[in-house]
Amino acid sequence: MFSQSSNRPFAGSHTDQLSTPARQSGSRSSELPQTPISERFEPHSRHCSAQPEVVCHGDEANWEENMMIRKMREASAMKSQLADERKITLTLKGDLAASQNASVALNQKLATLESENGRRAEQVQSLTEQLSQTRLELGQMTEERERNVNLIQDKAGEIERLRSELLHVGEKYTASEERAGEIKEAAKKGMVHLKQGYESLKTTFDELKLRFDVSQDNLQRTKDEIELLKSTSGRQMKLVESHLDETGRYLHKSAETRDLISELQQDRNSSQQVNDILREKLHSLSAQLVESKQKIAELELRQFEEGARWSRRGETWQNLQCRIEELADKLAKREGEAFEGLIESANLSTALNETIEKANVLQVTLGAKEQELAALKKEAINVESTKVKELDTALKDLSTKLANSDATVHKQETQMSILNDRMRSLTTKEAALIESSVSVNLTTGCPSHPCLQ
Repeated sequence: MFSQSSNRPFAGSHTDQLSTPARQSGSRSSELPQTPISERFEPHSRHCSAQPEVVCHGDEANWEENMMIRKMREASAMKSQLADERKITLTLKGDLAASQNASVALNQKLATLESENGRRAEQVQSLTEQLSQTRLELGQMTEERERNVNLIQDKAGEIERLRSELLHVGEKYTASEERAGEIKEAAKKGMVHLKQGYESLKTTFDELKLRFDVSQDNLQRTKDEIELLKSTSGRQMKLVESHLDETGRYLHKSAETRDLISELQQDRNSSQQVNDILREKLHSLSAQLVESKQKIAELELRQFEEGARWSRRGETWQNLQCRIEELADKLAKREGEAFEGLIESANLSTALNETIEKANVLQVTLGAKEQELAALKKEAINVESTKVKELDTALKDLSTKLANSDATVHKQETQMSILNDRMRSLTTKEAALIESSVSVNLTTGCPSHPCLQ
């Protein structure tokens, strides 16, 4: 991998190295003789014909020898320079291969970043689907909570209806008490008539006593059931109070339910007081009946009528007791359902809050993942653009260097071929000159030149 800072010095140094041999070769080529060798030797041959032959051949041989040595040195320098240029070319080719490898590595890294980007996109899609599912569940839980609230409201209406029925039963109790007072007044007026039917009424009184005992048993059983209902209500109240906060209020209509239960308990206590009053009145009537044993003879004629009336009243009392028991059972059942609804509503509220918190956490996590993904995308784009620019710059520099090196090598090879041709021409001409000089010396009888010897 090449950076911009590392490419510039490298490019500059190789450019200088490439330009320096080029300048040297240019200066050396400018120093070479540009005229043909035949033209350069023609004046010397003409001069040799006019001058003595020994001096002419000696100067020309020295000049050719110096020229030959000079050309050989230039050829050696050009060969060494050509070897250096070939080394530089090999180095540039290695750098080009390294740049190509770096480009392949960058492409692989880019593919890895793209796969990572795809994986992050899949994660974001999964988180989005999970958030949608959570929102759907949240909507379902909200609907369930609304249904539970409506159910609690319906149960509150049912409890209100039972309360009105209990009030109606209380009114019936009051009417029965008034009716008992009227019967008492009638009994006082008929004390004279009761004396005559004492014996018959005694039997009836025994039957009434048995019914009274049965009524006492029913009252005791009712009292036990009321105590059981009271203990059950106390436990349920404790169970509800465990779910209440410090202010004593809990969710929707918990305070109204609590007040309603308190009113129902007060109604129950008032009913129990009515039962106690009735029991005391029954005891009082029994005492009065015992005290008026001598007076009940006068009531013989009204014996059957009063017996039938008391029988109907007993049946009515039993029916009222059965109705009270049914109402108490319904009230206990409704209270249990109301408590269960409150508990279920509390659980649903807790689950709803937890779901909302999870949804908020998922939204925060999703936002963080989206920011991270955006940062990664931006970083990948920046890295990719930077690496591409660096690779383009490095490839351009290497291409320029390689082109310069190829041009320099081609130029030097051309110069080498020209020098080789000139050297071959000089060698041929030198041999021809030596041969002509020898033939002239043999013809004229001149002594040989020391350089020819």
